[in-house]
Amino acid sequence: MSPNKTQFITGSTGNLGRELVKRFLERTSDRLLLLVRPSASDSHESRVSKLLAKMGINGNSKSRIEVLAGDVSQPRLGLSEKDWFRVVEEADEIYHVAALTNLGAKWDEAEKINLWGTANILELAKAAHRQGKLKRYFHFSTAYVAGSLTPLR
Repeated sequence: MSPNKTQFITGSTGNLGRELVKRFLERTSDRLLLLVRPSASDSHESRVSKLLAKMGINGNSKSRIEVLAGDVSQPRLGLSEKDWFRVVEEADEIYHVAALTNLGAKWDEAEKINLWGTANILELAKAAHRQGKLKRYFHFSTAYVAGSLTPLR
């Protein structure tokens, strides 16, 4: 197991993010700070509790997770001032996995989440880097090709 670190993860309720959280819990003793957006029907904490239950995660592993309410598309990720500075001061690594992957999504929504969400997380990463704690930033990007392609000859 790797030494204890603090990982800040966006997009943990999505397919890729869930797998990342699961692997961190199985293979490390790291503490996870998860940025989670509340849904219309569930709080940010409830969304993660349901997710962990589906993955069969409880007990000691669950105690290593802290869920922070936020939204990548909001300034300062929608975090409270206290939570923003905690992440800046404590995150060893940042994993930005949040993205809108629906190819039929409206342009404004995709831009808000994928472009401005990335700009907002980079603001956090820069602040954490200036603080001296952040060692790595990982960005999981969405990349698609639509339409047909004629091979070059």
